[in-house]
Amino acid sequence: MPRPRGLPKTGGRKKGIANKRTREIADAAIAQGLTPLEYMLAVLRDETADPERRDEMAKAAAPYIHPRLASIEASHRIKADVRDLSDAELMAIASSTGIVEEAGGEGEHRGVH
Repeated sequence: MPRPRGLPKTGGRKKGIANKRTREIADAAIAQGLTPLEYMLAVLRDETADPERRDEMAKAAAPYIHPRLASIEASHRIKADVRDLSDAELMAIASSTGIVEEAGGEGEHRGVH
């Protein structure tokens, strides 16, 4: 009889745990002294190996060593008109370009009219 909808699954192998066969293969590889990644890196470092084979091992090993870069979405609002900028934004632009020297008093700006 099937489990009624809405009832959580109970029993069975927990998510993320290797099954018996996978665990046996991994244990055998470790017992022999090299994991698949270690083998790929050994071939990659072997300067006497064929360069094409070394390239293939580099491609195969890369995902295990270097994570993929995540793509991000950048969104920026660009103000097209100088009249849309605040006084603080205008002063920051002027200061960064050397047009304005920092003055002692507020409202005192040399070089900008």
